[in-house]
Amino acid sequence: MDGTIVAYTLAELLNKDTIVVHVEKANPEFNGAYQAVAQQFYDKLDGLIKFINREQDLGDLSIRKAKGHYHPVRYVKKYKILF
Repeated sequence: MDGTIVAYTLAELLNKDTIVVHVEKANPEFNGAYQAVAQQFYDKLDGLIKFINREQDLGDLSIRKAKGHYHPVRYVKKYKILF
């Protein structure tokens, strides 16, 4: 906005039909910036991929709730391996 980065997404292609979003950051002073950067990013991918993996929410309920608004196909079960 006016030459200043307000939000960005960092992602990579996992395979031919899945992209993994590693980082999505936005300036909270701009209401709707997170939603806007996600919408614009996913619009660019339309038809190119089938799945978007938004990684884990680290137990943060607000992140989990936000991710739920994207209507996930499924959640992947996490496992902890102890040695």
